[in-house]
Amino acid sequence: MKDRQAKAGGMGTFGRLLLMVIGALAVTLLGVVEADARRVALVIGNAAYASAAKLGSPAKDAEAVEAALKRLKFDDVIRLTDLGVKPMADALTRFRRAAVGADVALVYFSGHGIEIEGVNYLVPTDATLDDPGDAGLQAIALTSVMRQLDGVRGLRMIILDACRDNPFQQRLASMPGAKSAATRKGFAAVPEADLGQRTVVAFAAREGTTAEDRPGRLSTYTEALLRHMEQPGLELRLLLGSVRDDVIRDSGGRQRPHEYASLGGAPLYLAPPKALQGPREPVSSVAIEWRDVKDSGNRRALEGFLARHKSDPVYAPLAEQAIAALQPPPAAPLPRPQPAPVVAAPRCTGVEVDVVGRGKQCLDPADTSRREFEDCVTTSKGTRLCMPMVMLPKGTYKRGSEDGDADEKPVSEVTIGYHLGVGKHEVTRGQFAAFVAATGPGCVKTYADLRDERRACYSAAMNRWGQHGRVRGRY
Repeated sequence: MKDRQAKAGGMGTFGRLLLMVIGALAVTLLGVVEADARRVALVIGNAAYASAAKLGSPAKDAEAVEAALKRLKFDDVIRLTDLGVKPMADALTRFRRAAVGADVALVYFSGHGIEIEGVNYLVPTDATLDDPGDAGLQAIALTSVMRQLDGVRGLRMIILDACRDNPFQQRLASMPGAKSAATRKGFAAVPEADLGQRTVVAFAAREGTTAEDRPGRLSTYTEALLRHMEQPGLELRLLLGSVRDDVIRDSGGRQRPHEYASLGGAPLYLAPPKALQGPREPVSSVAIEWRDVKDSGNRRALEGFLARHKSDPVYAPLAEQAIAALQPPPAAPLPRPQPAPVVAAPRCTGVEVDVVGRGKQCLDPADTSRREFEDCVTTSKGTRLCMPMVMLPKGTYKRGSEDGDADEKPVSEVTIGYHLGVGKHEVTRGQFAAFVAATGPGCVKTYADLRDERRACYSAAMNRWGQHGRVRGRY
């Protein structure tokens, strides 16, 4: 008997020791999680509605919840009141960015909430809701609020103290063709498919029912929530259950809260057990910065962190390892060779002539400073013979001279219908013969070959002269 008692006592001692070790290990693990946790919250209280009676509780509710969350050491708590649809959407957008990577993100809303055709909406203060179709434009769908928390890595919690009487119910029900779903009270149930991982949505009143508004006081639901949310070691599921019990009791059974959740088996706390609330090592700014960039996969962010903290003995090596694990940056593409720009030759607005040795030249017959040019040939002796030429613009001229030889009289007018290139000076026989020898028919060698007009090569040479425009030419 004594042996059995001794064994039993030994087993009891071992069991107690084992429980103590497990408990200490759990506390240690939870303490590490708590020390590193980042918790953020958005608190909204809408009371001053433009198209409905002013609510009495939301402003006080929001202020009290903000104060409680700050006492719970939330890292960032944003409280806003009386938001229209655009400011409310902007606030949710800003909160979405702030909540990325957070361990806990909490959204609290106190104000009007309605259901239209199975969709739950949070109502901004400037909503008029003259038609069920206005809801998508003038109110914020609960599913949209839930999507703003997609970047949270831990607990996502939405608390809606918003199931008050629907001030738009009668107006919406009177619309032609309005469905019965548009006239129901309170919120609709949250489908399980809409819940993300580690998500809880808490309603102040279960689906299809309403919550009480108490002007000048905290609402029944928020008062009960504040009664329990700062209680150390009260696990989240038990916390919400305690709130539900208090609300049912305080409302005489008229209001029954309800939650929709997709939580795992790990315990969750808004106020951890006292064993986890001892003095904590302060988290350095470098550690916080490293936590934000270490899993980003962003080379620029990691290299910037390393440049700022390259002398840090702990985090500099970690940053180097993270950078080395990234894929190498893509090589910059080689610049493609660009074709040389094609410069179009200036268009000639005058007369284009082929000047020997200088190529095509553009002359303006009307510009006296640009009428003269030279035309050159290479003689049979290999020398250059250049003749000054003048471009005469088309028009009417006097031909002949009363003071000249007999064959220059009488003076008469001649009209030229084209631009004419003529020699500036008289052409000598030698110059003419040299030109014909260089450019004319093969039968012409010297000036003597041109004296006999009966020779066919003479007229051929003259035609050639005219074609090349040496002494006179048509352009």
